[in-house]
Amino acid sequence: MRVVRRLYFYLIALIGLEAVIWGAISLARTMVEQLPLLGTLAMLAGGLSAVLVGLPVFLIHWLVIQRDARQDEDEKRALLRAIFLYGVRLATLIPVAHNLLALVNRTLFSWLDVLPSRAWLGGGQTIWDNLIAIAVNWAVWFYFDHVLRNEWVNCTDVNHLAGVRRLYRYIWVIYTLVLLVIGVRGLVKFILPLLESPSLIMTEWLGNGLTFSLVGAALFSWSWRIAQRACSIDKAEADSSLRLGVLYVLSWAGAALTLLSFGSILNNLLRLALGGFASFSEFLTEIRDAFALLIPMTIVWLYFGGERRRQTGIETEELRWATQERFYLSPLALGGLSALVIGLWQLLGVLNDLLFGKLGSTLQLRDPLVDSLATLLIGLILWLVTWLRLQTESRRMDDIGESARRSVVRRGYLYLVIFVLVIALMASAGASIYRAVLQLLGQGEADFWRLLAQDGERTALIVVWLSYHFSVLRRDGELVRENLRKRYVAFSVLILRSAENDFAEELARTINQQIPGASVFVRQPGGEPLEDELLSVKAVVIPSDLALQPPDSLRLWLSAYRGERIFVPVVVAGWICLGAAEQSLREQVREAVQAVRQLAEGQPLRTAGRGFSASTVVTVLGWIFLVLISFWLVMLIMSLFGFLD
Repeated sequence: MRVVRRLYFYLIALIGLEAVIWGAISLARTMVEQLPLLGTLAMLAGGLSAVLVGLPVFLIHWLVIQRDARQDEDEKRALLRAIFLYGVRLATLIPVAHNLLALVNRTLFSWLDVLPSRAWLGGGQTIWDNLIAIAVNWAVWFYFDHVLRNEWVNCTDVNHLAGVRRLYRYIWVIYTLVLLVIGVRGLVKFILPLLESPSLIMTEWLGNGLTFSLVGAALFSWSWRIAQRACSIDKAEADSSLRLGVLYVLSWAGAALTLLSFGSILNNLLRLALGGFASFSEFLTEIRDAFALLIPMTIVWLYFGGERRRQTGIETEELRWATQERFYLSPLALGGLSALVIGLWQLLGVLNDLLFGKLGSTLQLRDPLVDSLATLLIGLILWLVTWLRLQTESRRMDDIGESARRSVVRRGYLYLVIFVLVIALMASAGASIYRAVLQLLGQGEADFWRLLAQDGERTALIVVWLSYHFSVLRRDGELVRENLRKRYVAFSVLILRSAENDFAEELARTINQQIPGASVFVRQPGGEPLEDELLSVKAVVIPSDLALQPPDSLRLWLSAYRGERIFVPVVVAGWICLGAAEQSLREQVREAVQAVRQLAEGQPLRTAGRGFSASTVVTVLGWIFLVLISFWLVMLIMSLFGFLD
């Protein structure tokens, strides 16, 4: 109930605050600008109504929020409060950055003697529009910055604030990086025509590109330096999963857009070699957009890829480092495989059309052939570079190879590819049968044999790739099973039995079923000490009643034992185990067997979680943001191929 109430107050306070900000901006602009009477009255009415409605709503809710925070420590430390305070910082600083961009953009345009309307941002605004928006947002930011600083000074538990601040910082990093990439692309698009013809000066691209480059570079260097300095000061910042996730996302985005740009250039190079352009100048014009995107995204890929390698290089455990590398390479391998299969698919279609005479001229053949070859080459290079590394790792016969073969990432990759290929096989085979049935019923298509051959070629391609991935999956499974058999045979476990329960017999039977080959010993401690030979077992399972009140012989034996101890909470009269729910015999056996199997397989023990903590929520929010922002980043920069021209 308190969470719902808290969410309501913070959400309404934010909405009221935004109404006040933009109402005040509208009122101030009305006072300083000379507009027609109707426009002035409309702006005045709109701004005044927003302020009169938003101000009391914001004040009422914000004062209640502040009162609750003063009276209740839980409210002061609430995660939602930290999100609100840093969210207000974003909601005020981003408009400041946009209005600063608009100011610089129009100023440069005036120096370059270009119409302000050609500016990418704020072409129809005035200097007063931007200064007023900056001043109002900055004033609000200043107040909430004061509130936030007090939170840091007075808060005893800064985990929430630290997690949300980390998320806030990396939002700024990605936002400012996008501005910088847009600016560099604009400058490259200005420079390329000059290389072709020095007299061809595109001043519009110079002004816009220079604006975004200067402002974006200043903001990005500032925000990235803050994030880097935090990592050097606080190890928790350097080791955070959010930071590593940002480096992964930026590396993937850089790689994807670099390869897409290079693929477009390669496509045009092949078209040039086959006489597809009337002149070299036409070729340069065609590759201008792709080349302008290639340069900044290659830099992003190389820089953040290097940062990612340095971050993962901190890992002293080779196994963990290999896991992180596998997580990075697998999506790239999947992208390369997708491009490779699509390229082969397109190439088979071209060959089929050529064989059946559907391509009557070289001109008809050139474009589809070039498209398929460019896609195939890019996919082949990317897939070989990444997949061969993954395969080399999986063939190792040590712990790293075993971890690779059993990893969720690798198995997810293989099963995803197999799933897609099976669906494609069903679609291709279904299309063939459909056409064949229609042909037998006399309703066939005019080019039935060409389409049937095309379906057959694609079905054969799918079968080849499906067979290959099945063989890889089968080989992984065989090596995993062989390694497990060796581990199970070398593993031994001692189960201590108490007179109060029949847990030991059921556990021993289940271990023999699920961990075949393991040596299982069951003993009931008494007056006689346990055999010294049992000190060599890898693990001992101890019910809680024996652990709490062990016989003297067991206490002496445990003091000499150096293996793993698995504590199983069973009901003991007079004892209450906090944090552990009461379990049935079957559940206790299942959890104990899982722990024993993890030890036998050399895996780290995974105990039951305690639910979502606040830091977990921040991490989840951060990853959701990364997924959304990476999709937005890719779509935004890809749209630049045809945007702002």
